Amino acid sequence: MVESTGGEKKKRQETVAYRASLEIDKILHQGESGIYRPWQLENYKVVTNTLTTTYDEFLILWWEEARFREGFKVEDNQIYLPNIFAKINGTTSDINLYWKQINNLIEEQESIIFIKRIPFTMSNLSKKHLSYSHVFDGNGNLNLDKVKELKEYKMQYLRTSVQNLILYKLNELISTDGLFIWPMEMEFKSRILDTILNLNQSYLELIQKFDYPYHIPKLLIYNGDEGGFTKEDFIILAFLHLVGFDIGIFTPTGFNNIENGIDPSYYDIHKLERLDFNIELSNTLNQTVEAKEKTNRLKRSFLWFFQ
Repeated sequence: MVESTGGEKKKRQETVAYRASLEIDKILHQGESGIYRPWQLENYKVVTNTLTTTYDEFLILWWEEARFREGFKVEDNQIYLPNIFAKINGTTSDINLYWKQINNLIEEQESIIFIKRIPFTMSNLSKKHLSYSHVFDGNGNLNLDKVKELKEYKMQYLRTSVQNLILYKLNELISTDGLFIWPMEMEFKSRILDTILNLNQSYLELIQKFDYPYHIPKLLIYNGDEGGFTKEDFIILAFLHLVGFDIGIFTPTGFNNIENGIDPSYYDIHKLERLDFNIELSNTLNQTVEAKEKTNRLKRSFLWFFQ
């Protein structure tokens, strides 16, 4: 090891194996080779390249890793992620097939959140949203350094690359015109900031686990009645979409839900054979969801026990 002198930083000796690994990276782990080291691309800028698909493709692509999907690309320190954003209206004629399809989308997926009914986030209509105005610049964009200084910013424990992803996507969400059906005014921008700063731990964990070329985190929603999304729900959906999540919304009634907040150019609508207004989650699906929730609770308890 070379000792530092004066104000110079201490240099570390590279091993032969380390230098060899760099050479291998140049050959195997570059561009669109499809072979990547774990977390190799974590500092790349994420660009969502949302797919337009048929319903059958939706069921198939849901299982595929990002690197195997059409439209995946790595270039110029950017990674283009082909994600899914779809609403499924109605049910198949064979209701057992419908439940089987939904169950298959959930059962074998680890990085998934399943929501049984909406709304799933309560609205916060307090005046505290106005207190965030000082973190916006003259053009209405966020000053990310000021956001990190907020007492409400509690994401310091996340990897730096994950914090950067969240902040950049937060700014992208606020600066994207036409994503929501209502104007992007300062009050709504502050609501967006407040909602993402208070994002549930379960979403943050999925983002932390997201190694871009591989398994894409997923949000699956079942909306079997006339319940609608809150503005906070729409904000979370739009944010997760920009981060790269796959999102599916099953609506057997065909009632409007996502249409009431997000522009339809951002998602597919698949229409199945029949509409059903008196349908409850099947016991099989409930058992699958309960088993996954129990497994997740046990994992958290196990990790807490050994801390």
